Amino acid sequence: MQIGPVPFLGSEPELGGPTTLYQTGPFSFDGKSLSANECGQVTIDSKYAKEAKAIDKNIKTGLCKDNGFPVAEGKDTIHVPIIGSLDVLKFKKSS
Repeated sequence: MQIGPVPFLGSEPELGGPTTLYQTGPFSFDGKSLSANECGQVTIDSKYAKEAKAIDKNIKTGLCKDNGFPVAEGKDTIHVPIIGSLDVLKFKKSS
């Protein structure tokens, strides 16, 4: 299931709902990777956001474009235990 953009950012809602997380490279998960010049962005149910951030301190709430990676360059699908398949939108820095 793919969830669209989030109208609010900066904190996860208390009762669930979508939240957008991002992580910059280098990073590798589920056979997919990000280089040092890339950012991956995913929208998940907010009930998983706290756990995701606890597992990897480099995962942040927000959008890649707001953090220095404005150029969209495609997407990958990863499988995450319990959550399932997620579309990771990939961004890069402008040239």
